[in-house]
Amino acid sequence: MGKNTRDCFFSHIRQRSELCADQGFLIDRTEDGGTSYSWGDSLVRIESVAKSLTALLKEPGQNVSILAKNSAQWVITDLGIMRAGHVSAPLFTTMTPEIFSYVMDFSDIKVLFVGSAENWEGVKALVPSQVQVITLPGVEAVDGALSFDEFVALGEDLELPAAPDEDVPCSLIFTSGTTGKPKAVMHSQ
Repeated sequence: MGKNTRDCFFSHIRQRSELCADQGFLIDRTEDGGTSYSWGDSLVRIESVAKSLTALLKEPGQNVSILAKNSAQWVITDLGIMRAGHVSAPLFTTMTPEIFSYVMDFSDIKVLFVGSAENWEGVKALVPSQVQVITLPGVEAVDGALSFDEFVALGEDLELPAAPDEDVPCSLIFTSGTTGKPKAVMHSQ
């Protein structure tokens, strides 16, 4: 069986982390310059997210969301979700409470990563009680949520999960919902 896009992508990240572990892969730009994430560090972080999701969600293929502005941590978390065999269903930081609630229910989200998001105050009360909230680094603690460090500790002693079947979805991308309820486009592995 040939390699799928996901396998090729993760093989590329692994190869780059072996050949040039200290070279830059991602940069978070800030007013004071920014933070650079090397290939090696990024791979460790991606795999930590994957292992910790495996500890939290016993069955692969669960829907996991990120509500955060674009950042290196967003990319690392998104890749970790897919590496764990779960479905990434990112949420817009501009979603209205009504749209947020609809997408959370429609997608049956199990875990929600929260980063810097302008709509968080308006939507946090709408997160279903069974959804595990995890705050990304640099975000204030949220009642009942795991900090990112607490989340990563869940998978410290675990092996990476097996690669998911290539026919399993890896991402649900929602339209903005400007002409009605948002529609999801499903991407496979």
